[in-house]
Amino acid sequence: MKERTKASLELLYSISRELTGELDLRELLQRILQLTLEAVGAPTGSILVLDDRGEVSDGDIAYAGKVHDHTAEQLRDTYEHGLAGWVVENRQAALVENILEDPRWLQRPEDTEEGMPRSAISVPLIAHDRVVGALTLVRRMASHFTEEDLALATAIADQAGIAVSNARLFRAEQERRELASTLREIARTISATLEPQVVFQQVLEQLERLVEYDSASIFLLEDGYFRPVAARGFKDNDAVLELRLPAASDALGVEVFKTRRPVVVGDVQKEPAWTHFEGLEESRLVRGWIGVPLIVRDRVVGMLNVDSHKVDAYGPDDVEVVSAFGDHAATAVANAQLYSESQRRVQAMIALAETARAITGSLDLEEVLQRITERTLR
Repeated sequence: MKERTKASLELLYSISRELTGELDLRELLQRILQLTLEAVGAPTGSILVLDDRGEVSDGDIAYAGKVHDHTAEQLRDTYEHGLAGWVVENRQAALVENILEDPRWLQRPEDTEEGMPRSAISVPLIAHDRVVGALTLVRRMASHFTEEDLALATAIADQAGIAVSNARLFRAEQERRELASTLREIARTISATLEPQVVFQQVLEQLERLVEYDSASIFLLEDGYFRPVAARGFKDNDAVLELRLPAASDALGVEVFKTRRPVVVGDVQKEPAWTHFEGLEESRLVRGWIGVPLIVRDRVVGMLNVDSHKVDAYGPDDVEVVSAFGDHAATAVANAQLYSESQRRVQAMIALAETARAITGSLDLEEVLQRITERTLR
């Protein structure tokens, strides 16, 4: 007994050293699963990791003793309807002596077709009192796992949870740096010109580098109405530019203006305040939506709309990214508007100068009036 305990401690120490030095999340998940399979002698298993919303974001599956890459989508059913989900929800490990007789196990066609009883253990990955994932192992015989196997898997999972948390923090820091670099590059791109229409379109084009969308638009506040000045991804972008949204209405988009804060909605079709524009098919296709205010010198000048045809397409991370982008976009839009206004003033001054020359160039009253009329009508 002492020899087995000593061997387990040495194994845990070895695993701990190996996991501590790995900061690449993909590599880490594969190593955790492979090492745990070897430690408890299981040929099949899976590991999944949850994001801040509690949804599966990454994971791997192993069979025949080898780890294979799997997408989060493939592991989502296992989490939502299987033993792993139960383990996460209850924050406790589980030992299943026969998966064919346990309602917590997600029964698949191959389970019943083979008719072979199998045993399983599943343990939560916990870091800083938060469940970050689950680790599940399977053997092809009933009652083949022991309480000692469960204790060993739990001990490995405790170390793995911290390692996963560290790898996620490392990835998040990398992503923040990449985002900052991308935003700086985007800011240079959209600030390279001051022509309003060019700036507006570049804003929407560059936005696609940061977040996926089916359609997007920029609305500016003018004379009590939100008026679209740029649209992308619509069947008829020009038709969108003819729309008007009263700033005094209770429309969902106006909430962005009133609260001066971003708004994210999982399914706008369920929101009474969502505006269905007549003749605009996309207004009935949009499901996920983000609205971000464009604020310049503490004044809301408009808003940026990001649309998806998928329900719950956007989360807090997407809102943070679009909001950061919106700050740069607002500055570019404000500069373009100032440039446009200055151009109008220059043209007005040129017209006044030409009119003055026309007036002083003649002493004939009728001719002077004629020239003034001509200049005014230009």
